[in-house]
Amino acid sequence: MDQTTGELDPKGADNEDSEKVCAICMNYIVQEPDIPFDDKITSKPFIKRLQKMKNKVMVTPCKHEFHIPCLVNWMQIK
Repeated sequence: MDQTTGELDPKGADNEDSEKVCAICMNYIVQEPDIPFDDKITSKPFIKRLQKMKNKVMVTPCKHEFHIPCLVNWMQIK
């Protein structure tokens, strides 16, 4: 992941982030997730903005990294 932009690095395996895993979907952080946003929330304005950033990573205050769709869907459940 590019630390300045949050963009996923398509090369992935060549950097230190290649071992990081999204704790929700259990896929590597460097991979773009193949997870859609939950249908119940797709009409909300903030989801439309987040859909444009699907290839970025969301970092929580505790420094854990998640794919955006994974974290948003999980937050709807919790």
